[in-house]
Amino acid sequence: MSATSSGENIRATVITPWWDHGELLQLWEQNIHQLQDARIIFIDNGSLAATRDALDDFCARYGITLIRNGANRGFSAANNQGAAAADTEYLVFLNNDIQITSPPVQLLCARAGAGIAGPGPLVQELYEPYLEGWCLCMRRQPLLDLGGWSEDYTLGYWDDVDLCHRAQTAGLPLTAVPEVPQLIHHIGNATGCDGRIDQTALHFTNRGIFVGKHYDIRPKIVIDGVAFQL
Repeated sequence: MSATSSGENIRATVITPWWDHGELLQLWEQNIHQLQDARIIFIDNGSLAATRDALDDFCARYGITLIRNGANRGFSAANNQGAAAADTEYLVFLNNDIQITSPPVQLLCARAGAGIAGPGPLVQELYEPYLEGWCLCMRRQPLLDLGGWSEDYTLGYWDDVDLCHRAQTAGLPLTAVPEVPQLIHHIGNATGCDGRIDQTALHFTNRGIFVGKHYDIRPKIVIDGVAFQL
């Protein structure tokens, strides 16, 4: 019997990208029991055979929708694939390296309202407030209206900052949910620290992409009005 719900009143779809690390499915054996009130979509971003086969088996056993990419298309692209395949009012984006200890979906949906809810807020070196991308909830239609997650950031990093920036610019509120750590333990960086990504280089590259997209960095000439008096 599927551990995920198929009821007509399901409000949210959980969307989780994977890039190898099939060992994390041990956590998801318990996670799915805390997600009975949501549908679940996994996106396999070009995992090797061991994880690919493990995801096949796991999704078949628990009635989880599996979308498969032949190569890693990036975190944002995978999230957009999940959003396109979902048909619920709300979307909950969760990383795969989490341990859910209590049902989080209804709380996240209630706090999201018409905007975005998640852990935070954080402020990075550009003083841009944002909610952490490993656990974000928002309505599906506003996300689509925004154009989805930006795929400019390749494998990831700064994509959550970009989404929050565009949401705020469109008048959508960001709502911090301080209870998230009580409901979900985020192991963090399971994929980022496995040696396949140069996190520092990607961070600086993507920060530049963000600045180029959202800031006017053209040089300006400022003339002191006192000059005309003289």
